[in-house]
Amino acid sequence: MSSKRPDHRSDEARSDVARRAVERLAEGRDLSIEGAVDDARRELRASDTSRRPTRSELRAHAQAYEESLGVDVRPQRLRATLGEVLDVLAALEALVLREDRDGIERPGPEVYGRAALGEFDLDPVVHIRLTTCLTSTSIARTLVEIGLEEPAFTTIESRVGRLDRIDTSSALAEYRVLRIPPSISIDPDNDLVRGTRVPHAGFEELSRRIARFETL
Repeated sequence: MSSKRPDHRSDEARSDVARRAVERLAEGRDLSIEGAVDDARRELRASDTSRRPTRSELRAHAQAYEESLGVDVRPQRLRATLGEVLDVLAALEALVLREDRDGIERPGPEVYGRAALGEFDLDPVVHIRLTTCLTSTSIARTLVEIGLEEPAFTTIESRVGRLDRIDTSSALAEYRVLRIPPSISIDPDNDLVRGTRVPHAGFEELSRRIARFETL
């Protein structure tokens, strides 16, 4: 009975593509991850049938690339990114306490997904849930006031219906602020689209993560 041997050449080729894609992004030659992978595959003449590198493989190469730039480069960026996230959370909470008539009763804003774990390699996207009766325009105004880019407005189809989302960015990360109407009951531990468990953290937990990076 024969067994299929692992294709080490295919693994090496995929790793080469991932490494080159990360380099292209760092060099500013590509603006998107998918575009960088496509261009790296063409540049390295990867087989059309070879598997594309996964996001986790790309993130590993992104971390290795950044660490090659100097021992302090990555920890400094992580601290700066987490510091900015804390500023965003603080500004959003202050907005709700100041302008939402029932602001004192609202849960504090929280970060969801990889950003809640302090993972900001390759594609730093910060997903935030904000429970409030305030309008998306009010939220967007606050984000601009603290120095983020002019937001865009969109909606998502979730398991609890359509929800408004405010998208913005900085030099360090992209931000997706999901506005949760107080009338809607949600499970804070679950992804609102897939229904799967998702990590999340508020201001205090993220503050502790910054303290941990101080030791790196």
